[in-house]
Amino acid sequence: MRKLFALSLLLLFFSGGILKAQRIGIENPHELRLGVGIPLVWNFYGYDCMNQYNSSFNMVVPKHKVTTPALFVSYFYQFKNWFAFGGTVNYVGNYSTTYNIYEQKIAGSYGSTFLSITPTIRFDWLRTKWVKMYSSLGLGVNMQIDKVITNAGSNKYYDSFVLPSYEVTMIGLAVGRTVYGFVDFGMSSNSLSRIGVGYRFNTKRGE
Repeated sequence: MRKLFALSLLLLFFSGGILKAQRIGIENPHELRLGVGIPLVWNFYGYDCMNQYNSSFNMVVPKHKVTTPALFVSYFYQFKNWFAFGGTVNYVGNYSTTYNIYEQKIAGSYGSTFLSITPTIRFDWLRTKWVKMYSSLGLGVNMQIDKVITNAGSNKYYDSFVLPSYEVTMIGLAVGRTVYGFVDFGMSSNSLSRIGVGYRFNTKRGE
């Protein structure tokens, strides 16, 4: 898994130097995006851990669950009018108290943090002055950190996982020029379809 993480970072940060010579006549090749998506997380660890360390096996259920939106920031570099490469950092968090239905009382709580880093390639298949449509595909790493509190706070457990992350946008639509809005229809490791705003810019005058 460390090799996968290292490979993802190398692709993200060094591919610009390898592919820079392919850049031709693009006014604002840099793109920065911010947005939100529908959270998509499966977390059974907290539930299983609560049952494992509770005196009444299989009697603990989640209660008062709270999940954040899928928050993300992306950067892309437009090497060609039809091709861009970049990456996305995505965050989702959830929290829940747990209730012991046998003893009729709060058993504890658990929370999880999901953070993914996903290098992504994007293909722009419709590009006009104000509208762009595209599809994208990414593969990276997804980190999950769990905190479980049992027995009214007397026991605390931490665990973490590193798994592959993915990002697939079947159809994306961006409207605007320098500042634009966009919507992506697809799925990633932590979220479903997303919306947000983006900013295109050039770091070199006259480039």
